Amino acid sequence: MTITGTEAYKAMLAHHRELGEELGRRADAVSGAVAAGRPHGTAAADLIAYLAGEVLPHAAAEEKTVYPAAAAHDGLAGMVGEMLAEHVTLSVLGARLSALTDGAAAAEQAQQIAGLFTVHAAKENEILLPALLTGKSVDLAALLDCMHDDAGHAGTPAPAGESQADDPQATVLSLLLQSAAALARAGDADRACRIAASAWAALRETRPVRFDGKIVACPVYQREKLDVGLTLRGPAILDQFDCTTVICAGQVARVDEWKNLIVTEEK
Repeated sequence: MTITGTEAYKAMLAHHRELGEELGRRADAVSGAVAAGRPHGTAAADLIAYLAGEVLPHAAAEEKTVYPAAAAHDGLAGMVGEMLAEHVTLSVLGARLSALTDGAAAAEQAQQIAGLFTVHAAKENEILLPALLTGKSVDLAALLDCMHDDAGHAGTPAPAGESQADDPQATVLSLLLQSAAALARAGDADRACRIAASAWAALRETRPVRFDGKIVACPVYQREKLDVGLTLRGPAILDQFDCTTVICAGQVARVDEWKNLIVTEEK
C-alpha cells in the first residue's frame, strides 16, 4: 500500500517515540536495580541488547537513506554531521556501560544513553524530517521503504571495504555490542557484559595497514585483554609482548575456554 510523505513522517515519529520509550524504560530498570541494592548486570545487559538489536540498526539504516538526502539539503549538512557523531557516541556509551561494575556509575551511564537518544531524536523529528517533508525534493515514503529494507540487514557486519570499514572503531563497537546483545537475549547477562567490556578494554588504537595492496585503517587489540568467548572479524591486529597476530578480512578469531586464539575462515 502506497503512503504519503506526511504518513511516512508520522510513522518515523512513532518509531522514534517507541525507541525512546523502550530505551528509557530499560535505563530506569538499571537505575531501579541500583537504588534497590540489587545487581544491575541483567538490566544493563537488556539495555545493551536493545541498543544493539534495535537502536543501532535503525541508526545504520538512517545513515544510508535519510541522512544522505538531508546532507544535500541547504543548511542541514552540519546537523547531519552532528547526528552521525551521536550514533557513534551511543555505541561508545553502550560499550562503556558493559564495563562498569559500580552501580551508581552504571545507572548514570544508562540514563545518559536514554537522554542522548531523546535529544538526538528530537533534532531529527523537529528539524531534519520537517525540512525534507516541506522541501518536496525528497520522497519520505520511498526513504521509509528503503530504511525498512536496510534495517533488516543492519545487524550483519559490512564486508571489508564497504562503508563501515571507513570507521573501524565504530565497526568494532557495533560488533562487540552485537555479541553482548546475543548473549543477553540468551539469558547470559554476566557473560554478555564481561565480553563487551573485554573488547572495549582491549581496543588500543587503529593503525594504517596494507591488505592486498590497499591501505586500510585497522583496529589493533591488546591480546592479553581479550576474554573467553570473544569473537573478532578481520581485518584486525592483535598485539602482545612476544608476537603480533594479523587477522585478515574474511577470517574470524575466537578466544576459546583456555584463552587460545582460534582463527578460521568466515563461513
